[in-house]
Amino acid sequence: MRKSAVAAANSSSNTSRADLKPMSPNALNTLPEDIHSYLYGFMSFPDLIALRQTTKDFSIPPQHPNFTDSKLVKEIIKKIKEAYAIKQITTGSSHTIVLTQEGAVWACGRNDSGQLGLGHNNHQNTFQRIAGLNNVVKIVAVGLHTFALTQAGPVWACGSNVFGELGLGHINNQNTFQRILGLNNVVKIAAGNYHTFALTQEGPVCAWGSNVYGQLGLGHNNNQNTVQRI
Repeated sequence: MRKSAVAAANSSSNTSRADLKPMSPNALNTLPEDIHSYLYGFMSFPDLIALRQTTKDFSIPPQHPNFTDSKLVKEIIKKIKEAYAIKQITTGSSHTIVLTQEGAVWACGRNDSGQLGLGHNNHQNTFQRIAGLNNVVKIVAVGLHTFALTQAGPVWACGSNVFGELGLGHINNQNTFQRILGLNNVVKIAAGNYHTFALTQEGPVCAWGSNVYGQLGLGHNNNQNTVQRI
């Protein structure tokens, strides 16, 4: 098991750089390579979640030659917090989705319907960054599927689609995020286990998915696999 950030900071380990596995996010690319290699060689995503909350227990290993400059140390911690500060956490029936302040999305948990959006259906017990999904401002995980609202307004979806709850025009499950066509300028998303509502900037409310009980408010009980304006 990888050491936590705090344990690594207080350790007198002589681990060499050859043993480290850099994770260097873009926010740290301007820092000397050996510094972020050292930090990210020890830190797992949960460690970074903890680090965003406080820096009190995060003492820089004194044996590292580049950690003697306190100004540089503060800058490193600042950049880490900026890159990995958590903006939102949402959970479905058995999966967890995390949104960072920089708009990146991480996922773990159950994935048999592709609800993690990782391009496969294998369950994950550690957080995995979802490739290709950037500038996200809101995430919604519910049941066995997930939605991501991007800064420009488009909505992306993945996971279970048995009742058309992804709004993609079909009922096939998706293990990568797919853009929902005909849905723009969305400001809010609300989802049940099998149906979804979206509020657009202009005001119209849209709905799709299971409608067995008339939960879409469309005046009938037919399921909808495309976005319907109410």
